[in-house]
Amino acid sequence: MSGLELISFLGTGLSAVGTVAGGVAAKNASDYEAQQYDMKAKEEVAAAQREAMMKRKEGALVNSRSQALAAASGAGAGIEAPTIVKLMTETAGAAEYNAGTSMYGGNSRAAGLRDAARSSRASGKASLLGSIFSGFGTAASRTAIASDIFNGLDPKGPMADPTKGLKPLKDPWAGLRKAKDPWAGYR
Repeated sequence: MSGLELISFLGTGLSAVGTVAGGVAAKNASDYEAQQYDMKAKEEVAAAQREAMMKRKEGALVNSRSQALAAASGAGAGIEAPTIVKLMTETAGAAEYNAGTSMYGGNSRAAGLRDAARSSRASGKASLLGSIFSGFGTAASRTAIASDIFNGLDPKGPMADPTKGLKPLKDPWAGLRKAKDPWAGYR
């Protein structure tokens, strides 16, 4: 093997390794991005839980204040005062509704972030797989071309001139053009 052949093969190998390394780097970057999305999704759920807890606490405080004001007024604050019980029930229901809405919003945002993480991971895997195929394809192609060049063959291969060695086709309509006109007597 001559020095030029060795340099050519080394260059091909380095090119293939570089292509695969680029795919590995892209996959690592996508995996890191996916981890960030996953962490943000967990933070969204935690924030929604805290907000829901605060909504329930606000409802309990409003009910407590309502009961204290009703008791201070002398009108009654227990089950003997149906208006107060009704108001406290509605307040508790509204607080629970608000808490549920907060949880739904947080879970919905977290689901979107988890989808983005899955997409990022899939993109990274595709980049890695594509770089592997590209690297091996480049190596095979360049090795074949280098081998042809060093063996004195045309590097474009047998397809350098696709018409070389082909005979022209006969005209398929030639026999029909000389035939008698079948419509001659009907015109």
